[in-house]
Amino acid sequence: MSVRSGPRSDLNASPKTSHEPRLTSAGAGAGGVALAARLAKAGLRVTVVEKNEFTGGRCSLIHHEGHRFDQGPSLFLLPQIFREAFADLDTTMPDAGVDLLRCETNYSVWFHDGETFKLSSDLASMRREIERWEGPEGYERWVSWLAEGHRHYEISVKEVLRKNFMNVWNMARPSFLIKILDMHPFESIWARAGRYFYTERLRRVFTFATMYMGMSPFDAPATYSLLQYTEFAEGIWYPKGGFHQVVAALQRIGESLGVQYRLKTPVSRVIASPDGKRATGVLLEGGEELSADVVVLNADLVYSYRNLLPRTPKIEARAKSLQTKEASCSSISFYWSMNRKVDELSTHNIFLAEQYRESFDSIFADHSLPVQYSSLSLQQSHHFTRQHASLFDVSHMVQHIFKGKDAAAFLERVTPSSWKDQAPMQGKLTALLWPQTGGIVDDSVTTRIGEDEFYVVTNGACFEKDCKYLDEQLGQFGGDVQWTRLDGSGLVALQGPQSAEVLAEALASPINLDEFYFGSSVWAELKLADGGWAGSGGSGFTGPAR
Repeated sequence: MSVRSGPRSDLNASPKTSHEPRLTSAGAGAGGVALAARLAKAGLRVTVVEKNEFTGGRCSLIHHEGHRFDQGPSLFLLPQIFREAFADLDTTMPDAGVDLLRCETNYSVWFHDGETFKLSSDLASMRREIERWEGPEGYERWVSWLAEGHRHYEISVKEVLRKNFMNVWNMARPSFLIKILDMHPFESIWARAGRYFYTERLRRVFTFATMYMGMSPFDAPATYSLLQYTEFAEGIWYPKGGFHQVVAALQRIGESLGVQYRLKTPVSRVIASPDGKRATGVLLEGGEELSADVVVLNADLVYSYRNLLPRTPKIEARAKSLQTKEASCSSISFYWSMNRKVDELSTHNIFLAEQYRESFDSIFADHSLPVQYSSLSLQQSHHFTRQHASLFDVSHMVQHIFKGKDAAAFLERVTPSSWKDQAPMQGKLTALLWPQTGGIVDDSVTTRIGEDEFYVVTNGACFEKDCKYLDEQLGQFGGDVQWTRLDGSGLVALQGPQSAEVLAEALASPINLDEFYFGSSVWAELKLADGGWAGSGGSGFTGPAR
């Protein structure tokens, strides 16, 4: 998202211009770092401000006890697109310090009964794998599937990836419309795969990848067979040293072109001209103002509209509209360090449930986790939790932060509880109340996490109602309260009699869990909370949904 002010600058101008337009970019994720380098090469004086102490955003690193973990992507696809990006900056990936290693096996797909299918870019290997399930005719059909994926890929790159869609009319380009039916956008990839693969197992193998885009193969357009094509034709790669090597290389290039990075520097808001039509810079949380001719926001779209952009009626309306949109599916990642090589596993392993469609419907249609795992029945799962411990994803719950000197007063307005004297890191079950009738809008768990800061969890099923209610109440209250919804955070609960034992082994630094009681919280590498959705004797964790 960019907010332009002042006269239009020629972004293709030589860096050696008499006047260098000033650009401030908020956010040093992969997109922000790449954009900064490009614009610096085009002649702008670029400053990037980033709230974290590292660059890369979701494509960053975790260092822990001598181990390094990649956060975010685990697949490097479309290497030619990356080569072109570095060529635009007058260098190559190897010269910039990025060495790519090709994965011999793209995926090892595991079925519920232990059978596997190895997806690779080796034609002979793929022939053996496919003929094992569908014979020579199956291999011929796969070649036809691959040819269709190639057409989908070429059209998508030319007519979509390399084009800007600034408005709905851009989709009406004749060159795009005459080819749109060739991309099979109105047929699901599962249905399309059924034309080429006669066994359900191979249909599963060649359709599961749509989950990477937050879609079920039973709903995703057949256009996305291009994924399987590009993985076979161009391969899956791994940057030596981790995925952040790509971001780090772009950062170094940008710095050599004059880009200034200011880390641990959160932005409070965009500064606008008196008429609210032009951006003139950004205000940092520390109070410093950075003037700019161009402002680029590389932050989350909903967060930017809600918290960073000027509060004009048009932006307010757009912010409310965005908050009602259905979010795409995220995931939870666990980072494990191993003391040995697991020979049975390759670089990328996919484990498919026996109830393939049911598992996707649970996630994408019902917005819940599958009700059955592995070979355990529902009754067995229940008894396992009551005798041991189980981890539950409760990220459908909505997490909020209320901050400001009047935050306690606002919460006392909307709940029946007293908050001004609430002890730090202590919480309670409470409820949001209708102001006139005193009826319950929704129940909630609220914890004081700072002197003027509160963490509130409400029910996902009441999302729209709760957000509308809180927005209206804040508007009527008018005090010093900032409301932030933690849309980028996950929430999991550990429940069962062995929860404390499991936690004790998992925490980086020891915590006396015997002193943990209902409503108490403590900050660790994640936030732990005993109460509410986890039940008595359980713990809840909230953190970035990576």
